[in-house]
Amino acid sequence: MEENRNRKAILSPSQAKTLAGIAGLFDLLPTFVSNIHRKEFGEVFEQCVLESFETPGGLRDPTIKNALPHLKERLSFSSEDAAEMVASASKKKLAPLVSRILHDFDKTTVDDKKRLPVVKDTNTADTGEDYFSHGGAASGNLGIETSAADKAVSMDILDMIDFYERNGLMDLSPNGNNNITVNVTIGDIVNGEENLKKLYTHFLAQSFAAPHYLAPRFESAQSKLAAILGLSPEITTNIASEMAATLVRKFIHENMKAEPPRPLGDHEHKMLAQLRLKLGLAEEDFQALLSRTTKGIIAMIAERARSSGELSRSARRLRVLSTTYGVDMELDLGMTLNQRKNLLEAEIKEAVENIESETIERDELLEIAEELSLPPGDAAECVEKVVMEGSAHMLVSAGMDVIRGIESRAISSIESLLRYLYLTCEGVEVDTGIDVTPTQKLAVYNLYKNTKLHSKLSTTEIKKVNNDLQLLMKALALEMETSPGF
Repeated sequence: MEENRNRKAILSPSQAKTLAGIAGLFDLLPTFVSNIHRKEFGEVFEQCVLESFETPGGLRDPTIKNALPHLKERLSFSSEDAAEMVASASKKKLAPLVSRILHDFDKTTVDDKKRLPVVKDTNTADTGEDYFSHGGAASGNLGIETSAADKAVSMDILDMIDFYERNGLMDLSPNGNNNITVNVTIGDIVNGEENLKKLYTHFLAQSFAAPHYLAPRFESAQSKLAAILGLSPEITTNIASEMAATLVRKFIHENMKAEPPRPLGDHEHKMLAQLRLKLGLAEEDFQALLSRTTKGIIAMIAERARSSGELSRSARRLRVLSTTYGVDMELDLGMTLNQRKNLLEAEIKEAVENIESETIERDELLEIAEELSLPPGDAAECVEKVVMEGSAHMLVSAGMDVIRGIESRAISSIESLLRYLYLTCEGVEVDTGIDVTPTQKLAVYNLYKNTKLHSKLSTTEIKKVNNDLQLLMKALALEMETSPGF
């Protein structure tokens, strides 16, 4: 044996038979014999294993690979020792490939944050396309950034998976779980589980940008890569869930930008279903994520509107979004009664005073109150409050502008005053205290009447102006003997 070891030769069949006879003569245990033979012939056996490996894009003579089981028996190696030597050879063969993958992976970014799937806030096209598990292109862009370096890492990972499969280092069991048949994972070669998790996350994200012809290959590679990296199902599920949360948040946020807001249609639901399948998430878990994300985005919009003082401008959109996406402001967002009343007040005020906003008709108030989960009594109280306060403010503004001779602005305030008054059944008398004198009120009335008298109006418009003047008379507490209109 010493001579064979020095020449790095393998026992001939006759030598192996002689040694087996000696072992039997001395009644040596198989494990003892295996240990001795491993010390003597382990190096050359590992070399044979290395030479038997197929590499991606390379060809190997199958003779060596087919001869390995016979060689194991000739050298009297135990199955455990043989497996350990195959694992050792695998590590040596994998080390350069893993080193290249990690090197290229480091080049794709300068910090850890960017190694996670990056979701862009723009609608610009990616360098790749977003695809789902069936290989079909998604017409909606998921916004996953990809680069030439990203693609290089992904292809290296696919090569590594091919190495495992071509050399019998992975066994796909009937239940679908992937088990590496030898005791070697990438975790045995490199230190740090966090880097392995980031590498898996990177590959999972890049699978969405895979070309059409590679999409099935990327999909089937995900669970295999998890096994090769030594990541547990719990870890990979958490990674997929985090990625789903990022992508769903982006998807829902983009969908909510539509004007007017629209619910998720069949196409959007199909895309989300494909996203779920791509990430391998359970239907129940994904639907819960979708619901949480939708509520979270609307809650964020509400909080930003409150903190920025833009609640008036955002009130209607917030209500419409909640209704469109089936989010209850009270139950799902936890908004108090006063907060919901404030939303109704803000929406009415914005619609009345901002000519660019959509107007609110009196018939719509009940529907709006229901969507805000406001009881009828509270809604009526809220409407009365905002009408009285808003009308008084508009009347004071109109009165001041009439005195200053700013007639165009006074007319604008009067029109806002009328929009408030039309939200009541029969109009109301506006109480401004001592801020507007009877003379100012009469001047306001006459300005509006005379402005309309000099306009060319249709029959319908004349009727509308007469109604306006009637409301103004009541609101300003004016008494006239003749008809106020035309």
